[in-house]
Amino acid sequence: MRLSRVDHAVASGSGDSGGPVFSLPSPDNGKVIAKGIISGGDNGTVVSCGAGTTCTWRSYYADIQESLGWYGLTFVSN
Repeated sequence: MRLSRVDHAVASGSGDSGGPVFSLPSPDNGKVIAKGIISGGDNGTVVSCGAGTTCTWRSYYADIQESLGWYGLTFVSN
């Protein structure tokens, strides 16, 4: 799966792999919606984010439902 920041600000950077991808519901109910796990950035969308770090405004992630299904798992929340 792919995610992009429409304002071309930082979406992810070096070392973010394995981090969460989520969305916020509207209206805000204090919860988040799990989407996936960051797997990498698009090297064609590099943006400045600090010395020694490569950041991108477009990133790729593994879909949470597909990842869980691969292992026969399900997502349970309160």
